Amino acid sequence: MAPMVVNLPLDYIVLAVKELGRFHGECYGMKETRPDQFDRIRRKFKESRYAVDITDETWLTLMEVAAKRAIRAAKESRFGAEIPEEYLAKLARLFEVPWEHAKRKVAPREPMAIICHGDYLRNNMAFRYDDAQDSEKPTQVMMFDFQTLRYASPMIDYATFLANSTGYGVREHHFEHIFQLYHRELVQTVARIVGVSDVTELAPHFSYELFHRELAEYYSYGFNIASSFLMVLYEPMEISFTEVLMTREEAEADAWQRGGEPLNRELAAMVYEMYQLHSRYGLEPV
Repeated sequence: MAPMVVNLPLDYIVLAVKELGRFHGECYGMKETRPDQFDRIRRKFKESRYAVDITDETWLTLMEVAAKRAIRAAKESRFGAEIPEEYLAKLARLFEVPWEHAKRKVAPREPMAIICHGDYLRNNMAFRYDDAQDSEKPTQVMMFDFQTLRYASPMIDYATFLANSTGYGVREHHFEHIFQLYHRELVQTVARIVGVSDVTELAPHFSYELFHRELAEYYSYGFNIASSFLMVLYEPMEISFTEVLMTREEAEADAWQRGGEPLNRELAAMVYEMYQLHSRYGLEPV
């Protein structure tokens, strides 16, 4: 596991997105070349996280406050003047019930749907170092913990990783480059499996532009998770969250402040990134 809890450095991010691209590419390769076998496998998947409604009032409160906090942080940040008030209002409506938003997003949509890891975060990756004493130079990564495998958009995995395991300090300068590395690894893997020498020979839905638009439509899923999950990474609780007994008022107050200004800056940046992505493709908050 990476030694840092949040905001992976670029070297780690590059390995992680290329590994994710390879994983998705191999799954697409099976979908293209062995559709019957692929279909038998994916039909065995059962939604493990969003199959039932959440009943924990403390967690529900935290999720509801998290999106509101992010929107307030965006208004008060250096991005505030660039994000229209109308967009922020629509975003607030989108996340009035965050759990329902997530449930909608994990529903598969063809032809992009593929087998996803389902929880592609820094804590579900093992990094290898040629020099065990130098944790700043990872050379390989392996994903593990496949309990949440699902059939959904590949951006469920990518957006989850980007929003929860990277920081805006890196994304601000490398957002497109990181996505290019992921997509290149994916299409090259698919091309190798289906037996074409040029990735442009693949089906149109493998194009960079269509994958990038998919990211625009699904980045909100990663944000939805990050807005509530990052606060306990930035400022861990002394005991497990599930063991904490709070009133609704206490949970709400805690959710507004946990993680402090460093988290507020990250949440504001994600809201700004969503606005940029949606604007690029003329999308409403989705």
